[in-house]
Amino acid sequence: MNRETHITVVSPFYRALSRLLDFPESAMKESLSEIEEAVRNEPVLGETSRKAGLDFMDWLRSGNLLDLQEIYTQTFDLSEKHTLCILHHLMEEQDRAKGEAMAGLIAFYRENGVEYIAPELPDYLPVILECAAILSAEDAHDFLAQSEEAVVILHDRLLCYESPYSSVFGMLCDHLSQLKSPGVSTERGGCMP
Repeated sequence: MNRETHITVVSPFYRALSRLLDFPESAMKESLSEIEEAVRNEPVLGETSRKAGLDFMDWLRSGNLLDLQEIYTQTFDLSEKHTLCILHHLMEEQDRAKGEAMAGLIAFYRENGVEYIAPELPDYLPVILECAAILSAEDAHDFLAQSEEAVVILHDRLLCYESPYSSVFGMLCDHLSQLKSPGVSTERGGCMP
């Protein structure tokens, strides 16, 4: 996805989550203040989740870039259980519906003015969050609700793995939960195989 296009961002929070879940680069570290501001200002987020997310950003800020890249690769690229391609968690690899869902995502991106550029697959969570960032609040929620099951699965698995990235998923789970039931923050803590 081309993130340098000039599309109006409706939700800086979704864009912040997208950047936190993308491969760590120096540009991301340089933009941590902007990302932190989006998390601090998100009204639909519980304080426990917000604090965990801010602590995660402090961890990123203090980390050596090569070490952060190694941790990211170990977490997301070398483990199918943690892949950020959400359809992997929802559908069988050979499921024909998976290909149709990928094509549907690409069509959805085009319809909403998002320029999808490979190499990421269209179901790569940072791409999905980037798209949600430009949608109206209601459309973004409806769009992300389709990914919620995979997000919860990933959050639980990352908690078990004791990954610092679990806090990013915790923020997203909490946010989506509060959109369904305003004022109700969910704290997730279980382990899923």
